[in-house]
Amino acid sequence: MVSFVVIAYQQETQVRAAIEAAFAQTYSPLEIILSDDGSTDGTFSIMEEMANAYNGPHTVRLNQNKKNLGLIGHVNLLFEMASGTLIIPAAGDDISLPNRAEVLFNAFRETRPYLIDTPIISIDAQGNVQGEPHSRINEVADHTTEKASYTLNSIIGASSAWSKEMHDLYGPITEAGTYEDAIFYFRARLAGRFLHVAEPLVQYRSNGMSWQKGDVHSIRLKKARLRVATWRQRRKDMRTFCEHIERTLCDAEVTGSRFVTHLEHKLPGNPPKISGVQK
Repeated sequence: MVSFVVIAYQQETQVRAAIEAAFAQTYSPLEIILSDDGSTDGTFSIMEEMANAYNGPHTVRLNQNKKNLGLIGHVNLLFEMASGTLIIPAAGDDISLPNRAEVLFNAFRETRPYLIDTPIISIDAQGNVQGEPHSRINEVADHTTEKASYTLNSIIGASSAWSKEMHDLYGPITEAGTYEDAIFYFRARLAGRFLHVAEPLVQYRSNGMSWQKGDVHSIRLKKARLRVATWRQRRKDMRTFCEHIERTLCDAEVTGSRFVTHLEHKLPGNPPKISGVQK
């Protein structure tokens, strides 16, 4: 199953278009989750109204957080709620093209990446297209794992898709001061499971990052805090991944040893050397 999740907070004027785009997805079976992060405006009422009126092939689920969890808290919760192997997030002010889920799943099932990145189509507040589709793939194409560990340059999270397996390995994000795209990008690069699909699938409204707003001093302070939170999370993820590799190698060694012991009982005399079993 694929989970298509509309994530919203205080977006009553734009969320209807995001939900209509979710309902129009061509891929099936699709689990659609409409999740509101404790909005005080009419965002959740619109979600509830549209979910009750929906009469289509997809499964629709509603969620409203009792209190605002913030971006990271909300993203962590989505992994717990979603039933799908692939999770496709859709911001409440963006519009997904009808074939988004279908294209992403077709790409996902080939190599099972942890993170899929696609270009965006920029639109203004009225939905008018601004310029040509674009992505950040050229900025990250030459990244080594080392460079990906310290840079803030990553992909555009609003147009990405996430594997449930990534969350199973690394667990929830514990640093609330970072952004999910910076973390998921590094997790995927670290595991060698990052994929870019060149087809634009999201009409994206850019409101700017919160740390980019304010006077020069406050912007510098916010960026410094963002960097610290991001590096802390990446350090934790590096340790988690190394522990995973160590366990995998230990399991392989035990399995290999048992295999050799089994052969010693089966083969007469001195068994031949079996290269590569322990590796």
